[in-house]
Amino acid sequence: MFRLKQKLIASAALLLVIIIGGCSTWLYYKYREKENSASNNQIIKYELQTSEVFDSSLNNSKYRITSTKELNDFYSKYSNALNVNAKYLKYNDIFIQVKSEPSSSISHKLENVDLENNTVNFIISTDAPPLKMADMAFWYFVAVIPHSQLNDLDLSSWETP
Repeated sequence: MFRLKQKLIASAALLLVIIIGGCSTWLYYKYREKENSASNNQIIKYELQTSEVFDSSLNNSKYRITSTKELNDFYSKYSNALNVNAKYLKYNDIFIQVKSEPSSSISHKLENVDLENNTVNFIISTDAPPLKMADMAFWYFVAVIPHSQLNDLDLSSWETP
């Protein structure tokens, strides 16, 4: 009986190691895939909801970041919750749109980044349930866009931090 328990514990431990190793490997390759797409002329897009609250004097909501200094300036105004990889700036510009919501129940998804009509536009879908929580939410919408796709676009609506 004692040997059976030992074998079961050893098997469970081995299975746990395999699962953790597999998850770690999967996460590593997903990160590498995201990093590689940043230099392969693909747009990376994502959104992040936080519970941060910022000074209402920050009235701009659309930022274009072209250097590490500008990224650090953005972090000094907001936060580094995004933790954007500064290596992206070698081949790309980073576009960030921010939005406050009166409730964390309201959710958003950055569906697409549209480069039509000579501009960069974020296509964001919103889901607002009828019953909302009484807490604030702050959203970051991020697009990492290759330099080559920004030629001849009017980017005047996107400010530097």
